[in-house]
Amino acid sequence: MNTRSIRTFLISTFIGAIIPALIWVSLKPSDTTSDKITTPSPSPKPTIKLPEFKITALQLGRDTRQIISCEDQKCQPLPAQPSSDTPAVTDGVSWYYYETVEDRNGIDKLQLRRSWINSDQSDLIIEQTELVEPRGLFISPDNKKVAFWMDNISRGNKGQTELWIYNSSDNGTKLVAENINRKGVLTKPRWNRTSTHLFFLGETIIENTNQDTVHVVSIHTSTLTIPFSDIDWNDKNNLISDGAVDISRTGQTIAYVEPKLIKNVLHTQNESAVKTETKIRGKVPYLQWLTEDTLLYVVQGKHTFTFWKVSNGTHKHIAKYQGEFQSARADAQGKYLVFNIKHSNNINRTLALDIESGYIEPQGNLPDTDGHTYLIHFESKDKSNIAGATDQIDDELIAGFIDKHLSEISQENVQPQSFIITNQPNTVFIDYITNDKQQSRLLLHIQDAVHVEWTIIARYQEQSGEWIRTQGGGLSEPKALRLYEWEVELDQWVLKENYNSANKEPIK
Repeated sequence: MNTRSIRTFLISTFIGAIIPALIWVSLKPSDTTSDKITTPSPSPKPTIKLPEFKITALQLGRDTRQIISCEDQKCQPLPAQPSSDTPAVTDGVSWYYYETVEDRNGIDKLQLRRSWINSDQSDLIIEQTELVEPRGLFISPDNKKVAFWMDNISRGNKGQTELWIYNSSDNGTKLVAENINRKGVLTKPRWNRTSTHLFFLGETIIENTNQDTVHVVSIHTSTLTIPFSDIDWNDKNNLISDGAVDISRTGQTIAYVEPKLIKNVLHTQNESAVKTETKIRGKVPYLQWLTEDTLLYVVQGKHTFTFWKVSNGTHKHIAKYQGEFQSARADAQGKYLVFNIKHSNNINRTLALDIESGYIEPQGNLPDTDGHTYLIHFESKDKSNIAGATDQIDDELIAGFIDKHLSEISQENVQPQSFIITNQPNTVFIDYITNDKQQSRLLLHIQDAVHVEWTIIARYQEQSGEWIRTQGGGLSEPKALRLYEWEVELDQWVLKENYNSANKEPIK
């Protein structure tokens, strides 16, 4: 074969090899998305030492139900729940359950109670009256709050219900949504991952027609809104009830995964109604908003699953692991995610993920079960390692928190007057003047001053020189420790009175 023939043969061979490859690339299915996808970096991840975690989990089998506490690679079961007709829920420290008791007249009434796992102590939270009856139990991911319905059972208003929460941080109950048509509630209430909002699918009349919309309830301001009414929620009962859905800390941003025939579709929408759609190969068993514009989600494949983070429209691969993803919990800052998996040999295991680096560290095996294991809670043995673990907040930080968030808390621009540090941890009375020159007071509990988590325990109106509680209940009045007043000329808070700690008096 001469030189020209050899050159012709080589060119023909090259063309014959490259054209099918080009055709395959051009015909290969691709994701149509408005977002960018970044591939994993081939460089090794740095070795990071994660904190040692104590983990609490709930195991549900065909015939078993147990709470387990795991640390130092070992797990032990905790005492079982009280017997009840309604399934109890747990925060890993106590059980919440319903109990039927007889009143003085021999008539049965329902009580919502809390009992501690490691003691015989049991407390009454709320009970049925002639007008209302509690129903349902929905515990928050931070394990501090339990939501429940309060149905109106009086003769004229049997179709109405209200949504209440019990907060273990301040031992108080609070109405968060009222005048709800019970028949119009289509799904159970769910908490968002940061435990600041509840949401459920319900019927709403829009332009004289009934539409299915997602109702969002803020526990801070006790308001019910439908911020995502422009989304078609018809036939999405299962999605809202049990699917991959999360609403951000402010309640204005939503993410959900809609199952499709070939690929699932990840939808997001912010408060400006800006929408994105991303097609995903594989099931999405978990997602959550880390911040208002950063989303974490998990994609389960046949034998492995991957962690992804979306920020500014870019999907970034975080980590990959082998097995079947089961459940997860994140800390308040979104620094760590503790999750559990099941391997093909049915071994259950817990692991911890450093979200920023993608480093994964095993935490230990879980007891065998023929059902499912749900992580309830985790904490670092050194609690300073976990952001959001709020202990006692000092006065200066409380003053700064009030300065920055009082308008948001009161829902109007107000003039601050004073605040009183009480003997209840991180709980203060705040006095202010409203726009219509009314003297107002509220009792505020600050769960986290850094990540802005708070609860209004009670509201008051001034009558004849005394404060009368107009909203809130289930908590005795705290006692005064220190009084601060707002000095306009100095533009700062000034300590005016330090009450004798041995002679604390209730606030009047």
